[in-house]
Formats: sequence, C-alpha cells, structure tokens
Amino acid sequence: MAWQTSQSKSLLPDCGMIKTATFSLLLFLPLTSGLSPSVAMPSLATVTSQIQNPDVSELLQRILPQSVGAADIDTGVVRLDGYTLFSITASEMQAKQEVLGTLSPVQKRINIIEERLQALAVENLDSKALIVTQEVDSASQLPVLYVNGQELMTVTRQDALLYSSSLEQWTSEVTNIIQKALIRAQQERQPAFLQRQAALGVGIIVLMLGGGLWITWRKRSLNAQKLADEEQSRLKAEAENMGETTAVTLDPGQRQLQRQQNIRRLRRLILQIGEVVLYAGGSFRLLGLVPQTRWLQPLILSGAWVPLNMLGIGLTTYLLVRISFVLIDRLCAALTQQPFLL
Repeated sequence: MAWQTSQSKSLLPDCGMIKTATFSLLLFLPLTSGLSPSVAMPSLATVTSQIQNPDVSELLQRILPQSVGAADIDTGVVRLDGYTLFSITASEMQAKQEVLGTLSPVQKRINIIEERLQALAVENLDSKALIVTQEVDSASQLPVLYVNGQELMTVTRQDALLYSSSLEQWTSEVTNIIQKALIRAQQERQPAFLQRQAALGVGIIVLMLGGGLWITWRKRSLNAQKLADEEQSRLKAEAENMGETTAVTLDPGQRQLQRQQNIRRLRRLILQIGEVVLYAGGSFRLLGLVPQTRWLQPLILSGAWVPLNMLGIGLTTYLLVRISFVLIDRLCAALTQQPFLL
C-alpha cells in the first residue's frame, strides 16, 4: 500500500515546472507573432500598375497629370472639432525639399482648410443661412468651394480619384459633407447643447470616482486577506519548528496558501487594469463631450497608438500567465486529492 502511494505521488505533475513552461510559451508567442512579415498597404502606383483593364488604366492616365506621378501623391485627413470629414491629396515632398520642421504639401493644405473651417465654425452664423457653393476656376478648370462667399478649398482630380469618383460627383459630396459639418459645429456651440454635455460630464466624473472608490476598497480587502494568510503561514512555520506539526500536514496548507496567493494576484491585476481603463477611458470620453476639446482625441490616439498596442500585448500576456497559474493550481489540487485520475 505504501508502495502504491509513493508510486501515485511520483506520477503527480510538478506544478512549478508546468507554470514555468506555460510562462515561457505565453511569453514566446507574442514575440514570434511580431516576426511575421507585415502586410503593407499598396501604394497608388502599385494599384494602378496592377489594373489589367485597359479602359481603367487609360482613364487613370488621363485623370492623373503627367507632371505628377501616382507615386508622388500624398494623402491626409481633414477634421473639424475632432470629427473626420474627408481625405485630400497633394504632391509628396521630394527628398531634396525635406527640411527639419517643414510641413509637407498635404499638411499645409490640411492646415489651411481646417483653419478656414474653424473660423467659420466659431462665427455666429445662422445654420439656415449657411450656403456652400462651388465655382469652376477659369485657370485650372477645377471646382472651388465657397462658404457664404468665403473661399474654402479647391477640389482636385486626385481627391476624386482617392474615392474612385468623378470630379463632379466628389465635389457635390464634399459640398454636402462641409455643410453638414458646419451645421453640426454651430449646433454644438449652442448653450443648450453645452449644458447637456456638462451634465453628462458630471455623471461621468461621479461614475469614475465611484468606480475608483470601489476598486480601492477591493484592493484593501485583498491586502487584508494577504496579511492574514501571511500571519497564518508564519504561525504554522513556528509550530513546525517547535515540532507540533509534521511536514505531511503542513505541505497541503502551503499549497492552499500558494493557490490563494495566485488568485489574489490575478484579482489585483484585474483591479489595476480596470482602474487604468476607468480613469483613462473616462478622461478620454470627457474630452469628446465638447468641440473645444474634442480635437485632442485624434492627437492622443495617433501619438499613443504604438505604446498602447505594446502595453496591451504585455498586459494581456501577463494576465494570461496569471490565469494559467490559477488553473494549474486547481488542476494540481484535483490530482493531489484524486491521484488515480492519472
């Protein structure tokens, strides 16, 4: 019987080795996933060269000017109050023209359009009297958009080609987009709208504070449980040194304490992630309530996109490691109680 017991114990898996192997595997997977070749977006020149239809190729050659190749076109996004309106194109800056701190042609064009839109948005214009018109420039034969008689932008053939549309059709679409965007900007600057958003902001702040207090209370509760378990472990260790208990009765208690510690670490990690998401998400939502601060959202996303991706991969890997430790502890406990399951 003793031989059978020792044999069954020898068959039990080493939980520490399993945890080490699991940690190595979960750490190795994100690293190897980054080794796969990235799928690059094809450039406009590549797409044009891959078109096999001769009619479409002839159309692209007729639309694009000969002086500016398809590979020399750069694109950018026009925004108003943080909302994305449409994309535009411009000639890409050549290497010899690149100077530190110099804006690219497309960025210069974006800045001009956005400044004009912002100036129109802050004016106390009547939304019913807001009129967006278009006129064809006699020199370039390109449509020029005007808002209440003020010049806004010129629609180019490359802009229309970016959306696979004709120049006339895309000009009409841009006219509607600009008119709706300016009407929305006027409405969002009215006192009634700002009062509603202020009430919503107060609700978000109260929710953030309430969630933060609950998370703090839960973390303190986990700390109290940790101290109580450490005290219990210390008392058992002293009793073992005094010979009041044996290693056979102490070992299951140590394993139970280890399982409880892993569960607490997992809960603490979830609480910490939830706290970061609560405050970061709430603050980001507060920025988007009013047009005066909503423009910060695209800047934050564009600047923090890569660090947030790396942080998310790291936190996800660590969270999976902690979850696997808890599951391994439960599996080992079940096999310890019923070793014949092996």
